[in-house]
Amino acid sequence: MKHLLIQTPLTLAQLHQRFGAEPASGWDEFWVSPDGQHALAESSQSLISLRYIPGGIKLSARYGTRLPDLGEWIQAQTVPSPQFENTGAPLAGAVPVLGLKHLPDAEDLDLLPDINSETEMNGVLQAQDLFLNPEFLAQGWQALFPGHQALNLEIGCGYAHFLAWLAPRHPEQAFVGLDIVSKVLKRAIRRLARSQVGNARLAKLDALHTLRELVAPASLDHLYILFPDPWPKNIRRRTLREDSLKLFASRLKAGGRLLFVSDDPDYAADAKALLSACPWFEATDFPLIEVRTKYEKKWLAQEKSITRLAFARMASTEWPDQGQWPGYAVNDSWQMPDWKIGRLDQIAAGFEPILLPGEQLSLRLQSCYRAATRSALRMRAILAPHGSLAQHAWLELDALGRLAPAKGSFIPFLRQRQHILSLFGQHLAAIAD
Repeated sequence: MKHLLIQTPLTLAQLHQRFGAEPASGWDEFWVSPDGQHALAESSQSLISLRYIPGGIKLSARYGTRLPDLGEWIQAQTVPSPQFENTGAPLAGAVPVLGLKHLPDAEDLDLLPDINSETEMNGVLQAQDLFLNPEFLAQGWQALFPGHQALNLEIGCGYAHFLAWLAPRHPEQAFVGLDIVSKVLKRAIRRLARSQVGNARLAKLDALHTLRELVAPASLDHLYILFPDPWPKNIRRRTLREDSLKLFASRLKAGGRLLFVSDDPDYAADAKALLSACPWFEATDFPLIEVRTKYEKKWLAQEKSITRLAFARMASTEWPDQGQWPGYAVNDSWQMPDWKIGRLDQIAAGFEPILLPGEQLSLRLQSCYRAATRSALRMRAILAPHGSLAQHAWLELDALGRLAPAKGSFIPFLRQRQHILSLFGQHLAAIAD
């Protein structure tokens, strides 16, 4: 269940007031937008969005299973209390008898975070498992594969046929498979478990963003791109394209190999032309791969032509032959300049969504919420790198003027975290001036 409709005459502002006086059991905080139209209820295991609608309040959950708990608390608040007055008249269209109504899962979730807070799939790495993991941030992939002698990455691992075949043949090496489709990854993780593969991990992550932020330069021995989507109607969305070649080359060690396989003649021809003309790669022999994936079997049965390309990264003065993970702290913060008491009120009152465009990364502050139990603002940020999927983060501004990722959230750009916080902070400071 992801949605719930509560029929109540109370407004979100009134619920915010009541939570501030007596927090609901098991919930950490209740946040409300300055206009009183939206709110967030937060616990250690759930994040619920609340939206004011005619007839009551709509609850939507991106993760967690506590919708009924919150619904029961809202119903309990509707009962008249000597401590509070129900100052608002019943909402238009409200039904006198209180009740719960389930809504279809197809409802939009535009108020909720995306990659940062998706329900964890057992065994599949999510962004928070890496960006909030002190050991990973300090050591890189060595933290997950202690003592491994080589790191290999597959983009679009699908059902893990290839990894389940390859990883057991090289137990001294580490293998990471990336995909963004949950139902595919659920089947893939079961396949690895059945094969008892201990040196491979699957992750639900955008490939290009992962290479930029979570893979050190000159650290990969192999980069596998097997049967990628050819995107015939929008070739700019292809994984292997002209503007991604430098990123691929920078993450491979000198001598590391990029292996590309495709059944699409146009994509294969374009990939071969791009790699052949690229100054960082030289053609090499394609290794023997005995396993056939689900789609490869299908294409072979249809007698489709399959192109297999292997290119080695040449030594270059732009990158070391072999790199090391630099190490990072868990999260950064930024202190608002000349902070004064009362500025939270000014920022909340003057907040409007803002877009901060950039050459490589566009930033947007989407929404703002105020805490019920303490002086703090919670803001939803969207960070959109050019050429890959947008990332989401929750930021918090406390009573002392400290801007930082909210508890359980993070800025998924390790080298730019301080700069991103400063850009957002400067915009917020301008509102308060």
